[in-house]
Amino acid sequence: MVTALSLLAILVAGMFLGTMSAAIMKMREEDEARAHFVARHAKFRNFYRA
Repeated sequence: MVTALSLLAILVAGMFLGTMSAAIMKMREEDEARAHFVARHAKFRNFYRA
């Protein structure tokens, strides 16, 4: 009984950590895409200003 509960707790913790790491990676990818878009936009503005 105790081993089953501990296995279940480990499984839930593993699933939680997996979803958290996946969400963090997705947020990091979105941040990189946004930074790339902002850099491209700033380059465009500087090009037109010159």
